[in-house]
Amino acid sequence: MRISIAHSSLLTASFHFSLIIAHSSRLIAYIYRMQKFRKTVSGIDFDFHGIMEGEDEIYRVSAENQSFKMTVDEEGYWQIRQQVPSWIKVLEADLGEAIEKNREKNVKA
Repeated sequence: MRISIAHSSLLTASFHFSLIIAHSSRLIAYIYRMQKFRKTVSGIDFDFHGIMEGEDEIYRVSAENQSFKMTVDEEGYWQIRQQVPSWIKVLEADLGEAIEKNREKNVKA
């Protein structure tokens, strides 16, 4: 059985396209799952909304009429880069841990 070069190239292109589709659907599913979640930290309900700003993944976080962004610093820790009330600032590490646990859960899914 002989397969022409054109047919072989078509099969290869079809295979690569199916891989791209498979990876894209997983990426889209991850992005969708990372979009929103709620976590109670120190008795306070926080809403997290993951978004992309350019190439950076950030989270908009809100609780009790307060809203702020969290980004990853140079050392890989989630941090609040704006002025917030002290009761939020003291929870910064716990909020970052909530984001990481949610991200890990989504990667495993």
